[in-house]
Amino acid sequence: MSDDKPAARPSLDPRWKNAGIAAAVLLAPGGFILGGLLIARALKKRREAAEDQIQPSKT
Repeated sequence: MSDDKPAARPSLDPRWKNAGIAAAVLLAPGGFILGGLLIARALKKRREAAEDQIQPSKT
């Protein structure tokens, strides 16, 4: 029997690490844009709801 312990966390192949970094760099701007659009939409709905409470629509 050998006393050698396996590594607790084997090192990641540099190619996979670089691919992960590249994917994050490429996807991050899209995530920021999408997140910004979702926040803007939520704020618009909140503003419209507040205006409706102040001045009910005449329908």
